Amino acid sequence: SGIIQTLPLIINRNTLFARVQQFAARIYGPVIAAGLSAWMGRDGNYWGHNAIIRTRAFAAHCGLPDLRGRPPFGGHILSHDFVEAALIRRAGYSVYMLPTLGGSYEESPPSLIDLSARDRRWCQGNLQHIRVVPAKGLHPATRQHFMTGIFGYLASPLWMLQLIIGIVIVLQASYIRPEYFTSDFSLFPTWPRFDAERSLRLFAITMILLMPKFFGLMLALIQSETRRASGGAIRLVLSTLFEIVMSALLAPIMMLIQSGHVVHILFGFDTGWDPQRRDDGSIPIRDIVRRHRSHVAMGVVSLVAGLLIAPSLVAWMSPTIAGLILAIVLSWASGQLALGLALKRVGLLTTPEESAVPPIATRANALARELEVSGADGADSLRAIHDNPELREKHEAFLPNARPRHRGEITAERALAVAKLTDAETIEDAMDWLKPKERNGVLHDRALIALLCMLPSRAQTRG
Repeated sequence: SGIIQTLPLIINRNTLFARVQQFAARIYGPVIAAGLSAWMGRDGNYWGHNAIIRTRAFAAHCGLPDLRGRPPFGGHILSHDFVEAALIRRAGYSVYMLPTLGGSYEESPPSLIDLSARDRRWCQGNLQHIRVVPAKGLHPATRQHFMTGIFGYLASPLWMLQLIIGIVIVLQASYIRPEYFTSDFSLFPTWPRFDAERSLRLFAITMILLMPKFFGLMLALIQSETRRASGGAIRLVLSTLFEIVMSALLAPIMMLIQSGHVVHILFGFDTGWDPQRRDDGSIPIRDIVRRHRSHVAMGVVSLVAGLLIAPSLVAWMSPTIAGLILAIVLSWASGQLALGLALKRVGLLTTPEESAVPPIATRANALARELEVSGADGADSLRAIHDNPELREKHEAFLPNARPRHRGEITAERALAVAKLTDAETIEDAMDWLKPKERNGVLHDRALIALLCMLPSRAQTRG
């Protein structure tokens, strides 16, 4: 085997949104992972972390190429994990998913907006795979993994188009006189109608998507240790119902967010690779309103359009409409630490790992506290490299050898970084002026690091 993918569980999360994700991963995750394992066999996928890797095979066969052209479809491959699984599988090694292999943990974004920021990078990475799918020698299952990831994001704009087309049809039926007799010969008029039977079939098919959640709940109820550690049977059922409702309300918001991501990427806007927030901090309400006001407007339009045809249509679309209208409230609530802790106190959305903290998590939390006390945990990377020659030496030792630059090959980020470092009088100036992509460029370029480290601090200039 080349890669053995484990099932990472989410721990240490306390905001409302993060606790919902933590609960879902713990209760539904084992069932979904078992299904993936049975379906994929030795042709599995790699999720980029929490895996056992045959390092020699990985180093020999999983070197990533730079895609021709400019980002977002060219340049560095963002969703590298899928491609690495494809390359190691092409080399003849297996990629397995072992759902019962425990001891693997991670953390998650604390709010809906934080998830959106991470999801945009994933969206670009998966759409980049359009250029990787035709590569020679890939296993058919690998191509299927790529296509699943691609259509996982294309499904959102397709859903949005379905919603918009439905609204247009409703408005047409309300304000444009229907054509009862077409040019084709017919003994009977063509009556406009709302097909309730097909709507119910679509609703039933949609409900099938909830089956993994019910299977996960049943498994947790059967396993006495999991049931007791999750607050008992009643709290476990209530937590599941709460998670299903929250997921249903958040789904249409994510649909519009992902649709926006797809459109931006198709129009050539690059995402880059910004660091993710892992803390339990909330987001200013003005930023939330700015991010979701268009989603609320879409919900209001959908509600009005539905009422123009029939209240039953509004009832059928109620999860979508309610989620969009409440987008600002839901996004604000998602990042609230107090709401998550309140549910924790009453025993909802609890997981076994909270009552019996894994030893590796206990040790990691202790080390995190030590770093926080020492002041190193929140240290700015530029400042740390500037102030610590030993750290700079170790950092530069891990940087790859610089690729020969062709004449005229200058990126905007590097040019701006050079200009700002040249204009800066102190390290504090550089830290204030450099934007995330420019910072990343500095940290990956020995020449720019040298410019950075030549800058004095403000304290030195005052002296």
